[in-house]
Amino acid sequence: MKDYRRETGIKDAIRDFQLEALGDLKGKRVLDLGCYDGNSMSLHLARSADYYLGADLSTKAIDKLNAKLVGFPNAEGKAVDFLSTEFSPQPFDVIYANSVMHHFEHFDAFLSVLRSHLKPGGYVVSFDPLETAATIRVLRWAYRPFQKDADWEWPFQKSTFAAIEKHFQIDQIQGFLGKSKWPIFLTLIPGTHKLVTRMGVRSALHDYEHANQLGRPLWRCMQVAMKLVRNE
Repeated sequence: MKDYRRETGIKDAIRDFQLEALGDLKGKRVLDLGCYDGNSMSLHLARSADYYLGADLSTKAIDKLNAKLVGFPNAEGKAVDFLSTEFSPQPFDVIYANSVMHHFEHFDAFLSVLRSHLKPGGYVVSFDPLETAATIRVLRWAYRPFQKDADWEWPFQKSTFAAIEKHFQIDQIQGFLGKSKWPIFLTLIPGTHKLVTRMGVRSALHDYEHANQLGRPLWRCMQVAMKLVRNE
């Protein structure tokens, strides 16, 4: 999956979407939620923001993150439970939640806390798995025995978006691996690498053009990236 996303440009498209959604971070307070020891965007956030906080439950991971943040006086990592009352910093302008939001079972309560940590006009940039089509549910059911985090993963359903819209405006949205998920299965056939890549690139373009709003093309996707603006 990782090689397929890289070779078809989907991985770059996800990063480009997130960079555009994050925008200019100069003068902004940024929370990197559930960052573990640093994700692919962490150093960019630390470099660009007026203040950067990486938060994760793992003390060992945060120790590694802080080692990477040496030289960034405006940045720090903290091992803390985001949902606890112990986490009470000044509100943030931006919260980056990469592959994080779907790990909260009590989603509405999580969204309420998430919103409370944003300034008015603040926003969340997120990326999470979808489970909004029967084919995706079957694929995820087959894959779940191999997942280490299967017991604390709740991929987004259609109802998830109704919950989100109670707390946030969906300002930007983009689905990935909709039509473009199907060429992956051809990789099981020897000698199809070039064909799979060409098909993946073409079908990914279809996803970019059509899976950018709530509706059937998005529901067919396996992953979704969003920019969520706090409701006043």
